[in-house]
Amino acid sequence: MKILVFSDSHGSDSAMEKALEMHAASCELALHAGDGAHSFMLLSKKYPTVAFRAVRGNCDTAFSPFTDERLPSEDIITIGGKRILLTHGNGLAVKLTKSMLTGRARAEGVDIAVFGHTHEAFEAYIPADENNERPIYLFNPGSAKDGRYGIIEILTGGILTSCASL
Repeated sequence: MKILVFSDSHGSDSAMEKALEMHAASCELALHAGDGAHSFMLLSKKYPTVAFRAVRGNCDTAFSPFTDERLPSEDIITIGGKRILLTHGNGLAVKLTKSMLTGRARAEGVDIAVFGHTHEAFEAYIPADENNERPIYLFNPGSAKDGRYGIIEILTGGILTSCASL
């Protein structure tokens, strides 16, 4: 199962469109972690076989200027037997530390925490310990405005995350 991940497109949709053109036939879900999420959701009309989910970032309005759709500040998605926390991350101080994000992910019992806000690609694997039942993947694809996107693959044997550039 393949998931495309975007964040921080800030109205510059060309990288998202190129990545979707390349991967839409092989992915089931596309995510946007805020700051440009409304224009991302408009792209869903071009790719009806792909499910689109987005959260608002600190530069997004709660309601879309294009539709009457309201975007949440955070979402939890279950796909392929894995739980994904989708957040922009500004409310979790991700520019300073990943500990609040990790704590939120643990509290929600998710396998993957997808975030944005920093404009920098970031991948981390936090193993399970005696207090936590499952490991957590932290994943930020970087800024789509700068041509960056990410791929999450949920496989029988685990999870793969990768950052890509156009």
